[in-house]
Amino acid sequence: MAMLMVCGNVVRMPHSLFDPVRSLTTNIALEMAYATEHHRSALFASGLILMLAVGCMVAVATALNPERTHEASV
Repeated sequence: MAMLMVCGNVVRMPHSLFDPVRSLTTNIALEMAYATEHHRSALFASGLILMLAVGCMVAVATALNPERTHEASV
């Protein structure tokens, strides 16, 4: 919830780098309590997209620096 306070909690498309926004994780946390049917499915789908995006970033970071991966496992 700290992210909610820092970002501004505004549900609209930002037009500038300094406009307030609502992050995807905050949106899921706030709307899950009252979501039903398709809305709930959309929140789960956005969570899946978020998880896949993080997985892709980890895979790219690992591919760019493979020797660090070997050191961490030893």
